[in-house]
Amino acid sequence: AMHLPESEKKIIERAAILHDIGKVGIVDAILKKPGKLDDEEWKIMKEHPATAIKILEPLKFLEKEKGIILHHHEKYGGGGYPDGIKGEDIPFGARIMAVADTFDAMNSRRSYRNALPKDAIISELKKVSGFQLDPDVVNAFLKLLQNDPSLWERDQ
Repeated sequence: AMHLPESEKKIIERAAILHDIGKVGIVDAILKKPGKLDDEEWKIMKEHPATAIKILEPLKFLEKEKGIILHHHEKYGGGGYPDGIKGEDIPFGARIMAVADTFDAMNSRRSYRNALPKDAIISELKKVSGFQLDPDVVNAFLKLLQNDPSLWERDQ
């Protein structure tokens, strides 16, 4: 939908597979906590992109993927982490992954809640478009959701 060359899609795909590898260093008590994270737990959770880069550092063939992985929690309007970059300064692949990751988080059961209804997910994606997420990527993704209902399918 974003008209990317095949080589760029492969980079984003590899980054997507590895993007949360840094969570291996986070205890299950935080990862599976049924309630809201406290400030210290949230601080630990926010370290996972940098931890992923440390884990992947020896793998020189993943240089482009590392930038996507490191910045997949940056916000399009600023205020994300780890570097607080925004807009076009966020690697394009990271902006794509942020939309997919946000969708997956809402469309999946979590320890603290069930998957959200479809209309709530669409509403939230529209709401955070331009602030948290790249509006062009959100628009392309919403069209994909409309045209391909299989994207809603999830593992139970």
